[in-house]
Amino acid sequence: MKSGCGRLLLCLLCGVGAAQMAPGAAQAASGAAPAMLTNAQGTVEVRRAGQARWQAASLMALLRAGDQVRTGSAATASLVFFADGHREQLLAASAGTVTASTLKPLPGSRRVTVASGGRAPTGSGRILAFRGGPKLAAGYSSAAGRAGAIALRAEVTLLSPLGPTIRERRPALRWSGRDDADLYRVRLFARGQEPPREVFALETPQTQAAYPEGAPDLEPGTEYAWEIEPCSQGIPLPKSSGTFRLLDARSCQQLERDEAPLRALARTAPRDATAPLLLASLCTKHDLLGEAIAHYRRALALRPDDPGIHFELGWLCRHVGLDATAHFTAAGVDPVNPPLRRE
Repeated sequence: MKSGCGRLLLCLLCGVGAAQMAPGAAQAASGAAPAMLTNAQGTVEVRRAGQARWQAASLMALLRAGDQVRTGSAATASLVFFADGHREQLLAASAGTVTASTLKPLPGSRRVTVASGGRAPTGSGRILAFRGGPKLAAGYSSAAGRAGAIALRAEVTLLSPLGPTIRERRPALRWSGRDDADLYRVRLFARGQEPPREVFALETPQTQAAYPEGAPDLEPGTEYAWEIEPCSQGIPLPKSSGTFRLLDARSCQQLERDEAPLRALARTAPRDATAPLLLASLCTKHDLLGEAIAHYRRALALRPDDPGIHFELGWLCRHVGLDATAHFTAAGVDPVNPPLRRE
């Protein structure tokens, strides 16, 4: 049976109308709790109706008429109203009171309606109202507002290319998405000069992109900086960034020579984990951790109960920022404080 949190997430993703929910849930959405906090960046606080104390806001918190929301000097917050599906965003240093259908500005803040496709203003002390959007239902409202009830991604993570070093000169790009983003701006720069040289810039609503046709090939031995900026209805959200370098030409040639007999072994003995394990070790030595992880996963598919493979995978996943809990647990070690790898 699906949990209440899972059902709530499905409702949000699919845009299920309140009329499609159970009567009690729909009534909770449109009556006692007309809005929900769907995004919070920085210091965002809520003061419940009739209470004096401000409290830190929780993602997916249901907001009732009379509740107040405020943002700090460098914070933003977004709400969705269930009645018509429209969104409202509090920019920095703004505050408002929840009503049945809108967020009423408190003194020092003002409300700005953003036309469909229009450019959203910036600055502080403003509440932006975006008209339109699918109606959402707050089914299983008791789950909403609890810490961890819904895990919205607070940061975009580059998933491919993965790791500190790569060798593909025109790599496809893939990254984790945000539930509140409808556009991603991706840029890549070559480091080593000031200012860094832009290799390419692209925009896409997807969480993946092919290497742009007109962009130059990446250069061996060069370090690159990537930057991904998610946007929500024209509003930029916090950027994510990182670096990787292209393996130098000499190391790449040596690695290809060392890999050749192992790849031949993998073809002649596809059910043997020896080749992928040795290939993973080779890639690890060259800091090609993304490729090493892929080889270890192939080995794990052949030997799923091998604690040694789980341990190595756990350490590599942890190093590149992926969840390693399952692998460390399968290896029989503490996932919070695993022992050091044996080099």
